[in-house]
Amino acid sequence: MNSSSARGSLRADRLTVGVLLGISIIGFESLGIATALPVVSDALGGKSLYGWAFSAFLLGQLLGTVLAGTAADRIGSRRPMAVALVLFAIGLIVGTVASTMTVVVIGRAVAGAGSGAALMLNFAVIGTAYDESVRPRMIAATQTAWIMPALIGPAIAGPVAEHVSWRLVFGGLVPVLAVVAWLVLPALTTSSVAASPDSLGNSAAAERFVTATGRDRVLAAITVTAGGAALIVALDSHVVWRGVIVGAVGVGLCVFAGRVLFPAGTIRARPGLASIVLAYSLLLGGFIGIETFFPRTLDDVRGMSAFIGGLFLSGGTISWSIGAWLQSKRALWWLRPSVRTLSGLVFAAGVVAAGVLVVSGAPIPLALFGWMIAGLGMGTAFNAVTEAMYRSTPPERIGAATSATQLGGSLVGAVTAGTNGTLNNVADRLDWTPRSASWLVLAFQISVMGLVVLGVSRVRVAGE
Repeated sequence: MNSSSARGSLRADRLTVGVLLGISIIGFESLGIATALPVVSDALGGKSLYGWAFSAFLLGQLLGTVLAGTAADRIGSRRPMAVALVLFAIGLIVGTVASTMTVVVIGRAVAGAGSGAALMLNFAVIGTAYDESVRPRMIAATQTAWIMPALIGPAIAGPVAEHVSWRLVFGGLVPVLAVVAWLVLPALTTSSVAASPDSLGNSAAAERFVTATGRDRVLAAITVTAGGAALIVALDSHVVWRGVIVGAVGVGLCVFAGRVLFPAGTIRARPGLASIVLAYSLLLGGFIGIETFFPRTLDDVRGMSAFIGGLFLSGGTISWSIGAWLQSKRALWWLRPSVRTLSGLVFAAGVVAAGVLVVSGAPIPLALFGWMIAGLGMGTAFNAVTEAMYRSTPPERIGAATSATQLGGSLVGAVTAGTNGTLNNVADRLDWTPRSASWLVLAFQISVMGLVVLGVSRVRVAGE
């Protein structure tokens, strides 16, 4: 092997390690802090802002995802990734020093912007830097990168938050981000791939999604973030008429921005990228919603520690990774449409079973088993939908496609997590018992699962 080949191999290995480590850190942040947040809200007296701690993170992801995609199209991925990692670190530091729950929410928003940008850039790199024959294994590897966070993150975060300091759960990740930057930044590009006119599609709406200027996309990113925030505020409004007005404004803002940020026909699941974006958004958003449900329910209804809540999140994430590897096997490729639909059904059935078992007071191991079944279905469905996105999108459009899928998942996740918090707050104001409040939230999550199954079953890719 000559020196240039050796340098190329080293760069590729470094990129792979950097991508997987970066995703692992995002997993640590997501699972660890989700486990610690009940302790944080109790310590700072901010239970009313519990849902916003999740929603602010996801709204930050909306903004970061689009801005990173826009910047990468113009100047390559290296500088946007550097900015993303810095924002991620700043958000964690803000959370570490927070003295009120409001400051925690602000830190979560900043960290969300950084992590959303980093995650989007990592997945875009997979679509452009790896051969099609390698991508399914790389996609599966990104899901496996969540196993270590699933095993260590919640299991450590719970006891540390309860017995040492919840601030360590935030601040402990900051030094590792420096290692991620050292690994991944030198391997990223400083130029972008120009879009081919042949790949733009025929409709004006489709062309607008692909050819929108950087200014258009920045304005659309701000607009959709404001729209998502308005929807959450509307759900939490104490006055019905005010909530309806604010909610209508939020929907209008999201629809207006969606003309630039999403492929035409996304809501109708038009065959091709539009149906893929819808399915991805519902899958990820549905998972985020139910993931915020378990720690609080186990704490409020079952009186269990954050450690047990962490075990729940860990079990689902591990089985998600297993499902991802199963889907990546070539033997299943000829069953792609069937695998997607069946996997969506397994995910939904596992969520319903686990949720009912937790709230009803059934043995925790049974509920954990149901949640792991849900994770298995999620891993298979998520990987199948992601692979479909890569296979149906030319390289010069990967950035736009990845941004749309990540954006959709963050938006749906922000709404589902925010709705969970809103329903709990409404139940508190009505003096409902914690168990009754949990039944209400679970009913909402079950309705989301119905949408997930419908969305995944509607994915249509050319050649299948």
